[in-house]
Amino acid sequence: MYGNLRQGVPVTGSGFLRALSVAFRPQNDTRTEEGRSAERNRRAALTAASSVVARGAGAAAGLVSVPLAITYLGTERYGLWMAISSVLAMMSFADLGIGNGLLNAIATADGKSDEGMAVKSVSSAFFILLAVAAGIVTLAFLLFPVLPWKAILNVRTPLAAAEVAPTALVLAVCIALNLPLGTVDKVQTGFQEGFVNNLWQAVSALLGLGCVIAGIRLKCGLPLLVAAIAGAPTLARAANWILQFAVARPWLRPSLRSFDGKRAASLTRTGTVFFAFNVLTILGYTSDSIVIAHYLGAPAVATYAVVQKLFSATAVSEYLIAPLWPAFGEAIARRDFGWIRRTIRRSLSVNFAVTVAIGFPVVMLGKPFIAWWTASRILAPVPLLVSFAVLRLLLVYQGTLSVFLNHGDTLRAQLGFFALASVCSIILKVVLVHRLGVSGVVWATICGFALFYVWPAGRLVAQCLDAARSDGPPAASPEEAVLCG
Repeated sequence: MYGNLRQGVPVTGSGFLRALSVAFRPQNDTRTEEGRSAERNRRAALTAASSVVARGAGAAAGLVSVPLAITYLGTERYGLWMAISSVLAMMSFADLGIGNGLLNAIATADGKSDEGMAVKSVSSAFFILLAVAAGIVTLAFLLFPVLPWKAILNVRTPLAAAEVAPTALVLAVCIALNLPLGTVDKVQTGFQEGFVNNLWQAVSALLGLGCVIAGIRLKCGLPLLVAAIAGAPTLARAANWILQFAVARPWLRPSLRSFDGKRAASLTRTGTVFFAFNVLTILGYTSDSIVIAHYLGAPAVATYAVVQKLFSATAVSEYLIAPLWPAFGEAIARRDFGWIRRTIRRSLSVNFAVTVAIGFPVVMLGKPFIAWWTASRILAPVPLLVSFAVLRLLLVYQGTLSVFLNHGDTLRAQLGFFALASVCSIILKVVLVHRLGVSGVVWATICGFALFYVWPAGRLVAQCLDAARSDGPPAASPEEAVLCG
């Protein structure tokens, strides 16, 4: 039965769809533990490779769009755009963690070959997120026009001040639409088909670049320019959603008849924990641009954002870590902890080596490259480059451990020390931004998580894997299972 839920497209369809269905089927003998391990590795590698394509398209779009946008908008308006994006990124967490709960449920359903669980989970998650999206749009139209944006983001010029509220509204609508549409991402990721989603991300990156160029040629204001750019990924995701649920897996299409109260409650319970993590992530990571804007002004946000984009474009380790989340979920459902143990060790070793190998030249050459890239409008301080390089190493460690800990009771177990790390980080940001400038907010994150996350997370993973050495029968509900006893 393994893999039937992934197969999706029926073999009786057109030639293209038949070929697509073959690509989605397991290519190893999944009746054995060795075959299942090989299949997980194959899909993780395929997803990682497609991530390179998607990130390459995004990096190429960024290389072209960033200097164009900074030249056209100016440093303050570009920084304003980045600051608003950071503020409204918080809205993407308003899914109450339901999206990540859906990912875990799909991975578990895949491991159990439970079609009913998958159908109920998708429909329940979709309609919950649809209601949340409607609430966000309503709140944005009522609240955003009256918020003191100028004071919040430390805006100085009249033009920038006039564009804040409409730009925020545009971004809010796009973020809200992406909540229910984002169920397709979680379904594909949960079935270890992240490679499909990655290809759609590549399409959206290129579409966004086209919108940037068109918006500049048409001399659009910031709100219209952002509408075009933010709308491109939304359109691409909508196309992916339609194809997934109308063509590839019509049996999984959301419907009110498949909405299940118990399944919705289960997703909400798991989602509540993920929501707490999302809020803490805002404090620990996403708040950087807001702190910088408030204390140093929007131009300083532009410097931070450009350096962040450079390091994000070179973050190869993310390609290798992300596919492990659903793979670990499916492996946990089958109690294949030997594969999990080997994969965690291999992932840490490879990703640390890759991150150091890429980070060193970026630090050495980043300053002249950014000066050339932005036509000397942005001058990146070396301390800021160094801080991002160190942060990348921390993210490799945290990312690798968290994709295992994000299942079952270990999800809740890590919440306490993650909270301490995030709160410590936000306090240090306010202190260090005055002492170290822009790089201070990055060092604050590094210090907070180094102090309160690194050792407790490593110890928790070791305890879980040691406890799992005594193999037993799978729990009745693996998504809620106690992994550590």
